[in-house]
Amino acid sequence: MLTRRNAVQTPNRPPDPHPAPDSDSDSDSDPDPDPDSDSDADPDPDPNPTPGLAPTPAAEGRRTAKLRAVEKAAGIKHASPAGRPPGRVCQSLCQTPVLEGCPESIGLRLTRPIQLTLDHARRPCGRGGWRPGAGRPRGRTRVAHERRVRFAARFPVHVTLRVRDEVPSLRRHGALRVIQRVIRAAGHHAYFRIVQFAVIGNHIHFIVEAAGAEALAKGMHSVEVRLARRLNRFFERRGKFFADRYHARHLETPRETRNAIRYVLSNQRAHQARRGERLNRDWIDPFSSAYWFDGWKDPVHLREPRQRELLLDVPQPTAAPTVWLLTTGWRRWGPLSFDEVGGNRARR
Repeated sequence: MLTRRNAVQTPNRPPDPHPAPDSDSDSDSDPDPDPDSDSDADPDPDPNPTPGLAPTPAAEGRRTAKLRAVEKAAGIKHASPAGRPPGRVCQSLCQTPVLEGCPESIGLRLTRPIQLTLDHARRPCGRGGWRPGAGRPRGRTRVAHERRVRFAARFPVHVTLRVRDEVPSLRRHGALRVIQRVIRAAGHHAYFRIVQFAVIGNHIHFIVEAAGAEALAKGMHSVEVRLARRLNRFFERRGKFFADRYHARHLETPRETRNAIRYVLSNQRAHQARRGERLNRDWIDPFSSAYWFDGWKDPVHLREPRQRELLLDVPQPTAAPTVWLLTTGWRRWGPLSFDEVGGNRARR
């Protein structure tokens, strides 16, 4: 007894809009077949077709019912013969314009592709992709949470600590005294020594000596905890004090060490020069260790009253350098000038 295998319509491939007409005779007996007909139109042909047998009405009914169920789930509605306006006519759900009797699908077949502009291509669609404000927030680059670079004890390190935006300016008399006391307490160990420092409005620069990466982390942890507690008490505030963990860069050559010392001690002069402010040629920053630095080309003179107020009769807070790069190596490139900023002299 012969059996028929009913073709099952898949949701992604709609049926052929122009099926071949039913005929009682064998299809091979047609001497002039229609050249426009597609013999491969059936999206799911019978893998074991039985020659001479056409689908029964029951099989066609089940196939049509499954197709209608898929269309209903996709929300596709067709224009009715009476011309009633459909609720949703295929739109972009039709993968190919093959639905019979649907004007929208027939029109899609005749429409040429349109090149989108950049504005249309970047228009938010509500389903991910590009949208205004997406991606990594813009602003200052944060210190990457990666393993600290290991270095030898003979290399000094340039360390920067940045405070949060809501913290007031650090360039105050009381805040400077707190920072100097912290340097004396935490920066004179055998494994960790603070040699130079400079206090800017929202960050602090240090030139330090450390026995290694672990010693640097231990020493800076002690400095950060002391500064955060004491400066929070001074500013009468609570909460997190530093914006991020410290940034460190080890110095390996005499010229690199000299540039780092110049950058730290002349950092405030560079900031004021960018703002167009003029300073005396022999001006030094009283919120730094420039007063105790012995590598200036000319002797230090405190001409301003504020300099004398902040520096006179104040013991040196920093430790004496011990590594070769900080004692002798950097001097190969000559002593520093007071107005040397970035290798050039600032305007007077």
